[in-house]
Amino acid sequence: MSLCKKCNAPHKTSIHPQIAYQKRNKEKVNAATHKWGTTHREQATEIRRKYRQTENGRARQLTAIKNYEASNPERKKAWVATRKFPKKPCIECGDLPTHKHHPDINKPLEITYLCPLHHKRIHTML
Repeated sequence: MSLCKKCNAPHKTSIHPQIAYQKRNKEKVNAATHKWGTTHREQATEIRRKYRQTENGRARQLTAIKNYEASNPERKKAWVATRKFPKKPCIECGDLPTHKHHPDINKPLEITYLCPLHHKRIHTML
């Protein structure tokens, strides 16, 4: 029999009761987590930022990046093709630093430069 790491109570099963509940009610738990994350945006962002700084967080982030690149090879080619292009100011407001935005991923050399704010706005409009 194992002990709970938080409360030191003995487990009757090999799975902690809270984890067993989460597995049985996955959709309900995901909805509650999403609701909390949207109502506590700054706190959730800080939690994610701290997690990404841990060894597990960095490993998960690298895995996510590799999976994204593997499932989006055309985007990876576009990033590589424009990697050494010089930085330019945002076409909307003139701010630096900027992101390289590919309006048409099939034309990887045609890019526009946007500050993070305007880049996010374009992607939320799409």
